[in-house]
This record gives sequence, structure tokens and C-alpha cells, in this order.
Amino acid sequence: MLSIGLTTVIMTKNLGAAAVAIPAYVPNYYNVSVLFGRAAINEAMALIWMPLVVLGAYAVWQGWRYDWWLLGGSMAAMPVSHLLSLVIAMIFLLLLVLVSLPRLVKRPRMIGHWRLGGIFGAGLGAAFLLPLAEQFMVQTYKNTALDGAGRPLILGSPINIVSAITPWIAQVQGATGSFLLLAEAAAVISAIVGWPSRPSGFIWTLIIVAVPIGLLVYSPAFVAAIYHVNSGIAVFQASWRFNTVLIPLLTVIIADWTARVGQRWLPLGLIVLNLLVYYPAFQNTLYFVHTRTASAQWVAYSISMGEYLPAAFSTHYAPWTTPADILQEEPGITLKSVDADHMIVIADQAWSGREVTVPKIYYAGYHYAVDQNGSHRSAGVVRKGEKGLGIARLPAYSGTATVVITYRSTAAAKAGFLVSGLTAVIGGAVPLLLVYHKHRRR
Repeated sequence: MLSIGLTTVIMTKNLGAAAVAIPAYVPNYYNVSVLFGRAAINEAMALIWMPLVVLGAYAVWQGWRYDWWLLGGSMAAMPVSHLLSLVIAMIFLLLLVLVSLPRLVKRPRMIGHWRLGGIFGAGLGAAFLLPLAEQFMVQTYKNTALDGAGRPLILGSPINIVSAITPWIAQVQGATGSFLLLAEAAAVISAIVGWPSRPSGFIWTLIIVAVPIGLLVYSPAFVAAIYHVNSGIAVFQASWRFNTVLIPLLTVIIADWTARVGQRWLPLGLIVLNLLVYYPAFQNTLYFVHTRTASAQWVAYSISMGEYLPAAFSTHYAPWTTPADILQEEPGITLKSVDADHMIVIADQAWSGREVTVPKIYYAGYHYAVDQNGSHRSAGVVRKGEKGLGIARLPAYSGTATVVITYRSTAAAKAGFLVSGLTAVIGGAVPLLLVYHKHRRR
């Protein structure tokens, strides 16, 4: 609410526009059905930052002094929220730059601002991005982009546009929502005919950019064409994920239209229509959540479709495998405790001097320590096993030994933390120093 409200107020300077934008953005059909229904907390977090990415792009368009700070800061929040939404945000900015080329030619300083925003965002996000890149270099992960027959899931994911714009039809999961689509159509028609006035160049740019993004969500032919040009799009699994940027774009365009009309009846009418249209969405979602909860089972390792499982792990184990299941293959190893920071297992005499499989997905940076009778025996670095799990070599001991697995920051993680810290200090200090210097000169 705060992010979309702030974005629309700054861009339109109209509280009525923000009053329309907030209920259109927060309880929209996609948010209710997909994010709440699937408990997709990371995608929901990305939707907090996406309006600020749009606002950052608007700041660069307008030539604000610290536009790079807003754009880079909002983009840095995307990877720690939702990785696919980060890629979607980058695609949005790329399309925006391409459509804005005539303006970039006239105002070459904008190119430098885009670059500075990218450098600032990458620097802030280095603490997350460098360890992420390192992990993808040491593990190959499960490919969840294909169905059981080997066909890309994304090719069958676009939504039927007729059902998407018909309020009284039970809309399928992944739809943007009929209110946003119908109100957007009205806003675009109003812009084309020039009633009551024509929108700004930036809003026109957003309208143009929204077209290919909307086609990704609703056109099977367009998705198939993009896939044949670049099969990498299959990584999104479902094309309706592009709603994470389509919904903010439509909301901003509708808010701008509301501000340009300037009539008090329009915000109130749109808010009422929005709530009426989305009432079935709440009913459908509650039913979906009920059925999903009733059939849910505890999943120890898998998240979502298992995209964070190593490919080797998926080959040897079922996605609902638990640590206890893995330890059944190693009689004499007992799981004592596990939390976010430690895993503790007990090994009996039979494992003295042998390698033991740690029932934990391998990550670069895991270390182990072996204790016996309260005294430290040995320590080492956990190695990657052939099944995607960790391997620890135990020393010779008698009786039982306690093996404690912990994470320590790798060189890449430390470098990323250093880069992020320096970027934050420099990026925060430079604007303050410039403002201070400006006031001193006065």
C-alpha cells in the first residue's frame, strides 16, 4: 500500500489517483489468487518493490538529481525478494530503455544515469548475488521448466483473455484480474482520443511497454514465438509470472488517467467497481486454500516445484524425502537437532574413521566439527557428495561422536558483504555531502 501509494502520488500529484491505485494493486485478483493462495511470500515481497522500480525509472526520465539512488536501491531489493521477479524487472527496464531511445539521443546524460543506477543496485546487492553465483557454480539444480513429457511448461501457461476480462466468469489462477484490464482499456482509449488530455511521454512509454508484457501473459502464439527465439524464457515456468510487473504498470496508468480526468466521481466509482469485481476472487481463493491445505503434506527439502534441489538429489530421492529417510541408509547415524544455524548428528562406533553423508543440501561454506565426550576431536570443510548432499570425514574415535555442521562465510560472501557495505556508505554519503556542500555555499 505504501509503495504503490507513494509512487502514484509522486507521479500524479493527486490523492484521488492514489486512492484508486491502492485497492486496485493490493487486493487484485493475481495477488489474492496466486500469492495468497499459494503462500508465495517472495513474489508478494517483490510486488512491494516493483512500484518503486517504476518510480525509479520515472525519476531517471525526469532527470532527478538522485534518480540513480532510487532506481538502484529498489532494484537491489529485488534479488533478496524473488529472483524471477528480478529478471522480470530487468526485462521491463530494458524494454523501457529501448522505447525511450529517441529521448536518450536528445538527452545523453540519461544513459549515464541508467548506468549509475545499475552499478549502485548491483553493488548493494553484491552480498546476495556473489554467494548466489558461487553456489550455482558448485551445484547443478533441478530443471523445473519442463513437464513430465519434456515440454516447456511456459508454452501452456498463457491465460485466456476472454475469461480474464469477464467479471462474472470464475477466473483462472494467474489472471491479472478483470478490473485492471477493463480500467486499463478505458485509460488507453482515453489517451488515444485525448480526453480529457493526453498523457505524458512517460505514461505513453509505459503503455507501449505494457503491450509485449501483456502478450506474454495472455497470448500463446506470442509466448511460443519468444520461446523459439530464446528458449531461456522457459525458466519462468509460467508466463503469468510477468504479472509482477504488468500489474504495477496497469495500476500506474489507471492512476494517471484518474488524475487527468479530475472528477471526484471517478475514483469512488472505480474503487466500488474494483471491490465488486474481486469479491468472487476471494471466494475462489478461500476454496482453493481449503482444498490445498486439506491435501498438504510435510515437505522436508522441496520448495515449490523443487527448483532449489540439486539435480543429483532429485535423481536419488523423492522430493518429500526427510532427513530421517536419508539417515535410514546409514544405520548408526542419528539426527539430534537441526535449526537455521546448526545441524547436529550422533555417530556410533561403526562410523569411526569413515565418511558420513550429512543429511543437508550441500552449500559452499559448510564446515563440520567432531566432538567426543565434550572435547574437540577434529574439524573440516563439508564436501559435496554425489547425491547433492554434504560429506564429512570422521576421525578415529571410540564410543559415539557428535558432529556439528555450521555455515561460515566463503570468500565470495565476504567480498560481496564488503562491496555492499562500501556501496551503501559511498552511495549514502555522496548525496549527503553534495547537499551539505550546497548549503555551505549559500
